[in-house]
Amino acid sequence: MFQAQKRLNNVLSEKMLFVEKKVQDGIAAYERGDYTAAFKIFTRLAKKGDAQAEYGLGQIYGSGRGALQDYAESVRWFERAATKGLAAAQFSLGSYYYNGQGVAQDFGVAFNWLTKAAEQGHVTAQFNLAVIHKDGLAPQAKPAEALVWLRKLSEQGMPKAQLILGIMHKIGTGVEQDPVEAMKWLRRAAEQGVARAQVELAQMLYQGTVKDHQEAAHWFLQAAQNNNIVAQFSLGYMFRRGEGLPQNDVESLKWYRLAAEQGHGGAQNNLGLAYLNARGTEQNLGEALSWCQQAANQGNTEAQYTVALICQSQGLWSMATSLNDANFSILEAACQQADGTMATSTGSANYLFWSEMEKRGWLRSAPANEFFAKKPLEASSVETFDVVGTLGNLITFTLTEEGRRAMDRLLPALMKARMAQRR
Repeated sequence: MFQAQKRLNNVLSEKMLFVEKKVQDGIAAYERGDYTAAFKIFTRLAKKGDAQAEYGLGQIYGSGRGALQDYAESVRWFERAATKGLAAAQFSLGSYYYNGQGVAQDFGVAFNWLTKAAEQGHVTAQFNLAVIHKDGLAPQAKPAEALVWLRKLSEQGMPKAQLILGIMHKIGTGVEQDPVEAMKWLRRAAEQGVARAQVELAQMLYQGTVKDHQEAAHWFLQAAQNNNIVAQFSLGYMFRRGEGLPQNDVESLKWYRLAAEQGHGGAQNNLGLAYLNARGTEQNLGEALSWCQQAANQGNTEAQYTVALICQSQGLWSMATSLNDANFSILEAACQQADGTMATSTGSANYLFWSEMEKRGWLRSAPANEFFAKKPLEASSVETFDVVGTLGNLITFTLTEEGRRAMDRLLPALMKARMAQRR
């Protein structure tokens, strides 16, 4: 009787090896792209209740490779394998419920299946479960559990877990804000090439409590070379200002352009200003207008002002930007006065500027002696102006209604543009 039982055990063992071999044949066929063969093998074995074959069918129906794509069928086979305890199937089924793919979205059900897979050591399930805990997506979610899973995965070297853990410590989400811990985990993810981590770390080094602009520039460069537009914009800014890098308008222009071409509004605006003010390139009002318009379309207010100025005052631009601060303040003061009056001598730097505005109908001029005959000198705002010369060669200008409307639009733009020149 003992011998008979032994022979029966050998037969059963041989059958198990045969089944296992066939499942591996199906997996091998799938991996080499022979999906039809894989489908046939998995179908035959799944009918016998083999969990791995059931999982394989779930993959085939989900991907549409080897059979017509059918998410409902994919769910059915994943569920069969998952109930048998196969971690990969539990993860896939949990992901379907998480994304609402083939089933109604249900974070609670997703949580349950992902937990089962995570407890068996399925790393991606552990990460997704951490996200559910962190974001409170399921009724069972506990934010404190997110920290447990993320720390475990981070210590095992998972870069995206390190990134999230670093950001949580950086901004104090689900944990006390801790710049030291934040930088530790962001640095580990950055060293593994995660561009977002490189940018987050660089931003902390640039503007945090412990500043290191040179190291910030290093990480921005790493991310920028991976085509990260925030890093590209930041490099353009740092080269422009000479922070952590040698001041270089040509390099600044290069990085601004790379970010601008990918739609970064700030980079588009700064690239436009570079063309406007001939920084790192020759002045080109057409390019300036083109880039600032793109930034303006994204709601960048500085670009909107600049576009208004270029479109409506191209002829005034070089004159306006050449005015010194004292002369420019005359225009600012006049716009704030009820009578909108300003005065200058015919030989002063701003006379041509006022004359050009008069040609546009924005100002009316009169010899100073005619003006002051109607208005006593002591009552005039002329005393506040930096006037050069004698009363005989003074000219007074008064804003017209059209001029006031124009200045309401253009003066803020001009002030911002003048400030931008000093960057």
